[in-house]
Amino acid sequence: MVRVSALTLILAFAPTLLLAQESTESTPRRNDGGIYDKPFLFRSGDDFSAGGYIDIELNANETSSTFTAHRFVPFLYGQISDRVSVASEIEFEYGGTVAGDEETDGEIKVEFAQIDFRMAEWIQFRGGILLSPLG
Repeated sequence: MVRVSALTLILAFAPTLLLAQESTESTPRRNDGGIYDKPFLFRSGDDFSAGGYIDIELNANETSSTFTAHRFVPFLYGQISDRVSVASEIEFEYGGTVAGDEETDGEIKVEFAQIDFRMAEWIQFRGGILLSPLG
């Protein structure tokens, strides 16, 4: 019975093994997508990228108008080595905070910060402050 099961597994995966091709790329390929698809404004080759966005609001009616710089969010990406990369996004809300200022309601926070360790092309470990891509 064990031989039949092993033979069945070998036959089931044989086409996959036969069709597998070795990579001809000289450098490992990154898994593009997710954080790597952000609109970077600056790129220094494949090693470093920077970008960000700003959220501004204008509320106007017949009697008054207000302009608010709600959020400023820079993000950075760095390829440390062929197998290690880091990414972070820092959020400044309502101008951040000032020590000793009781009236400022802003904040500065790390929205996400992660480090990726690629062990092989088919396995990668990620750690840090992660965002769940929901919604």
